[in-house]
Amino acid sequence: MSPSINRFLSVIRKLAGIGITAAMILCSADVGAQSKKVSLVSSSSTVGQVLKDIEAQTGYLFVYNTSDIDVSKKVSLNFKDAAVSQVLDSVLDGHNVKWHFEGRYIKIMKQEPEGKSKSNGPVKIQGKVCAADGEPLIGASIMVKGTSTGVITDMDGQFTMEIPTPGTVLVASYLGFVDQEFEAVGGEKF
Repeated sequence: MSPSINRFLSVIRKLAGIGITAAMILCSADVGAQSKKVSLVSSSSTVGQVLKDIEAQTGYLFVYNTSDIDVSKKVSLNFKDAAVSQVLDSVLDGHNVKWHFEGRYIKIMKQEPEGKSKSNGPVKIQGKVCAADGEPLIGASIMVKGTSTGVITDMDGQFTMEIPTPGTVLVASYLGFVDQEFEAVGGEKF
């Protein structure tokens, strides 16, 4: 590549980094995010619609595996200025799932039965996504294959996520690159 193209790409990377940093600052500015209130009144909404309504009212985004919750289940609601946690506890009751806030995301995961071996459950992994030249890829997505569960790499191309079980297949994607699939094993770095 010519030196002018390299300089141009370098400027683009720096601008992208500044933009991502600004977005992270704006997202973290919502200090009381977990205490946001929602109002939902319905005699027959689906769980999926309730999650969309919470997203619309709060700016949170839900991350979950559709096999873990029945999004078509009908629920009756009567909440006025209720905490998101209160609504979720009510709506997800009986689904055998747990949920938690992680930044602007609310992650919903299947709850492990007591006494189940940890080796078969969720495993934390870490990794770094780089181009062939070793340059870290900022904002690359790492998804559990066949689900909507995933994370995005940080300013250094690094990510940390929980996978359902050791051996889970992950897909790394980045605009302009061919998607890469790989098998993840807990406790390893990629």
